[in-house]
Amino acid sequence: MHQNPYQPLLKINLAHLYLRQGRLIEGRILIEEVLSMDPQNPQALSVLGDLFLKQHSPQNALVCYRQAFSRNPKPYLNLKAARALKEMRRFGEALNELEKVLVVKPESLPFLKEKAFILNRMKKYDQAYLKLGGEAEETRETMGGVVFAFILAIFFIYFIMIMLFKSLSQPIIIMMTIPFGLLGSLLAFRLHGVPLSFMGIIGMIGLMGVAVNDSVVMIDFINSVFKEHPAKDRLHQMANIARGAKQRLRPVILTTVTTVAGLLPTVYGIGGDAKVIVPVVMALAYGLLLASLLTLFMIPSLYMINLDIQKLLGLDRKKEA
Repeated sequence: MHQNPYQPLLKINLAHLYLRQGRLIEGRILIEEVLSMDPQNPQALSVLGDLFLKQHSPQNALVCYRQAFSRNPKPYLNLKAARALKEMRRFGEALNELEKVLVVKPESLPFLKEKAFILNRMKKYDQAYLKLGGEAEETRETMGGVVFAFILAIFFIYFIMIMLFKSLSQPIIIMMTIPFGLLGSLLAFRLHGVPLSFMGIIGMIGLMGVAVNDSVVMIDFINSVFKEHPAKDRLHQMANIARGAKQRLRPVILTTVTTVAGLLPTVYGIGGDAKVIVPVVMALAYGLLLASLLTLFMIPSLYMINLDIQKLLGLDRKKEA
């Protein structure tokens, strides 16, 4: 069965379109399919270099452009190599790449624009400038909306817990797990080499509502222990907190393990590869894992600190009165 000779070209063009739309994962899948059949395909190597450049990996992009140029020495590959060298701050080499073409085509507008930009980066000509708009501007505006959603989610979570616990301090204790959950997500992105994308940020926003669940359960149970066994001194308070944390240990661990176990197959593509939602699921899985582990140690300590602060300010006497 012979392969359609136009099929690789169609995949390369579709991958290039995906890159322009910011769908990097889908574009890479198509390029890897082409390269698996023809590892030295110059068009596929060129698009793969574009993908690396979008992922802020100019070293890998330059390697791809060099390999593509060795198979198909076209001027546009000199331009792409110059852009990769520019990102690596190797301005002299970037200018040399451009001059190779400008010697033959001195009026080539794309090469002249790139040269002006590089010279501006080298601070030789202040008149050269670059104005970004279009997709870059739309992305910036979208991120502003995401920040607003992030702040709004925090306020909603706080006010809902105020109504649940009828306390101003206990919701703050619970929300202390959110920064650690976000830290877990960022560490996962870093260790897996996944860039912080728009989908990843959406996953981190969703994580804020999930990460507090174990803390809510533990605080509520410790409150019930205090109602059943009123504590009149600090030693009894510590005993009640320890009793509540001990009895919630297994439920917190089990709920976290089962949730993370259900998310990890999607992260690692087990049973199917859904790379578009991987950043969302990765943020939820690893953020929840770190937040829940810290809940077991941090929440009981913060609960005791809260009681000490209330005693210091005399708020515990007002409650008894």
